[in-house]
Amino acid sequence: MTGHIFGRSARQSPPLAAKGEGCYIFDTAGKRYLNGSGGAAVSCLEHSDADVSAAIR
Repeated sequence: MTGHIFGRSARQSPPLAAKGEGCYIFDTAGKRYLNGSGGAAVSCLEHSDADVSAAIR
């Protein structure tokens, strides 16, 4: 389903990422996308990990 993939067309603007949660990225409209291109930190820690956020605070 291509509606859930960030496109690579220069003719239209891609969705704007607003937040990350677990292995997902959410755009400004609230649509959820699986982050299939995250780096090593996202793969092992995920987005918005509560323990990591607490340690940083």
